[in-house]
Amino acid sequence: MYSTQISRQLLTAQKDAFDDFFSTMVAMHEFVEKMTRVFYEQVIWFPEETMRLYDQWARSCKTGRDQMKMTLDRNMNRVMETL
Repeated sequence: MYSTQISRQLLTAQKDAFDDFFSTMVAMHEFVEKMTRVFYEQVIWFPEETMRLYDQWARSCKTGRDQMKMTLDRNMNRVMETL
């Protein structure tokens, strides 16, 4: 019983640390994306195709990030359920 309780507390602490890190990473990603977009919009010699590629890349990053978060949350919940 005691080892289960310690394991649960450690996993909870790890999940909280990951959630904090992840939210910081998301904020940083959104900031960089916003600054890059502002730069691209102000540069007149930048081709339109490059902006479309950047938008596609940003969407891919967001999709991958969201899928990673969902997978990690789902797996962490499975581990917590087994304890």
